[in-house]
Amino acid sequence: MYNQSFIEHYLMPIIYPDKLTRRFQIILACLVIVINAALYLWVYRKAYLKIK
Repeated sequence: MYNQSFIEHYLMPIIYPDKLTRRFQIILACLVIVINAALYLWVYRKAYLKIK
């Protein structure tokens, strides 16, 4: 009845847009890593200061 599954039709274009270049993927990955590291540092410092 359908040519594509729900995931292929609705989610794949969001996850992998047509104009997503390799360079932009690397920039996004670096951004995610920096944000993640900042959040972990913030939580670590908050926990460390509570101990002292």
